[in-house]
Amino acid sequence: MDLLSALDGQFIWALGINGPSTDKGLFLAKGPDGFFYVGGTYTEFVSIGTISISTNPVASSNQDVFIAKIDENGVVQWVESLGGDGFDDIAGLTVTNQNKIWLTVRFLGNTTIGGTNYASTNLLNQNVQGVDAVFVRMSAQGSVEFSRVLASPENERMSNLVSDDQGNIYTTVHCITNLTYGSSNISLSNQTNGVLIKINSI
Repeated sequence: MDLLSALDGQFIWALGINGPSTDKGLFLAKGPDGFFYVGGTYTEFVSIGTISISTNPVASSNQDVFIAKIDENGVVQWVESLGGDGFDDIAGLTVTNQNKIWLTVRFLGNTTIGGTNYASTNLLNQNVQGVDAVFVRMSAQGSVEFSRVLASPENERMSNLVSDDQGNIYTTVHCITNLTYGSSNISLSNQTNGVLIKINSI
């Protein structure tokens, strides 16, 4: 037996994601700067390390998305909140070689991303809002640099994000009808579809 094996896998530290309701750390990515980026959801308010954030507005029924930057010793650098007065969820997170943070926020109703307000599309033949998604790019300092909605008149579902060496972003989307991304329309047959999407590094 290797003499060092008894030291392998030892517990080093733990960092809580604490609030009054259900708080989830769902995605983890490491940037080329050596920092770790955690994405998840929370309700009402949450504390990570010494930093606390609250939903917009503060309500026990309101779920928003958080992004936190943490060093290898568990020291929290910053925590940012994304979301609005509806239901917000995180569907993917990646950090590019250019140290840009990309994430997808799925939302129902209204959401606010970096000061920009978005409203989800009504469901097909119904006067009810469905679930859409926002692609978000953030700097390593936690500021939102870019956001754009991926929408359809049905509730689309998405996989995690992957980035290539040039910083382009890839994801898969499960949907039924046509998709709209900015001024681009993606035409699909009226049946269940799986779509692979590439977004340039901008």
